[in-house]
Parts: sequence; C-alpha cells; structure tokens
Amino acid sequence: MDLKTPCEALEAAFFRTDDPRLVESHRELHTLDITSGLWAEVSGLRHPRLLELWAQWELPTATVAALALVPVAAALWADSKVEPKERREVLDTLGDTFFFGTIVKDIVNAWLDRRPDPALLQAWDSLVGALVRAAAPADQALLAQELLWAARELSHRGAEEKAQYERLARAFLV
Repeated sequence: MDLKTPCEALEAAFFRTDDPRLVESHRELHTLDITSGLWAEVSGLRHPRLLELWAQWELPTATVAALALVPVAAALWADSKVEPKERREVLDTLGDTFFFGTIVKDIVNAWLDRRPDPALLQAWDSLVGALVRAAAPADQALLAQELLWAARELSHRGAEEKAQYERLARAFLV
C-alpha cells in the first residue's frame, strides 16, 4: 500500500502553518530521517512491534511525530481552551515520555498555543485509516492502543475530552 500521499498530507497539515516553530521543527526532523531509531524518541512510542511497522512502512520521522502528537493536541483542545494548569501537566507528562529536546518541545508548545484545524484531524484520520488497512489484524489493535494513549489519559478530564477520544478512536474502525 502506498502511504506516501497520506503521510505528506498529515505533515502538511501538522507542520506547514504560520508558526515558525513548527516550520523549523519540520525541517529539523527531515534532516534526522536517516536515523530510524528516532521514531521512538520523537513519538514517545516504544513498543518493538510498532517500531517494526514504522520501518516496514518507511514512515518519515516527521510523520511519526505528527501521528503521535495530533491526538494529544486534539484531546487538549477538546473543550476549546488549554488552561495553564493543563499546559503544565501535559508538558510534565510528555517530558517523562518523549525525547523532550528542542524539536519535540517546540512542536508541543506550538500545539498548546494553537487549536488544531479540522483539516489536520482529517489528514490524521486518513493516514490512520491507511495504516490500519496496511496492518495485519493483530497489529491494528496495537496501533490504536499506542497512538491513542495520551488522548485516552486526557479523556478522563471531562465530557469534551472523552468525546474527542471517541472521535479519534473511530479512525481505527476501517
């Protein structure tokens, strides 16, 4: 299955904005594509089978970062605002989970400042659907579990977050 088009669409929606932090992070991530071990670092996702799938599908580092961070941004903005307390909690949680160097920290801060556009969520849905169709049945549940972990954690905060988590989870039902 050709994943190039949905990968490019997700990256375009996630990184190409009027926020210079995202534009620069995108450029930096593309310079890192030669090191596949960075998938775990930029996504916080370390399950060995998931990393095998990223390699099998030859996903760019920037795509993997977007796949992991879109659910976080979507869940955070589910109630139309990110409170200062939420911001601190998320940065602390992600700091414990992600390689929180300059690139990923800049990306997360940019999405804490900016509500995701519906086009970003559509691009994420499209790529997730393509990945689920490309995955063996045993790997489909793993994809959902790993990509939605942060949104699942945030869904306990309120009805809007729970609804957003359920909306994201539907992308895995293809």
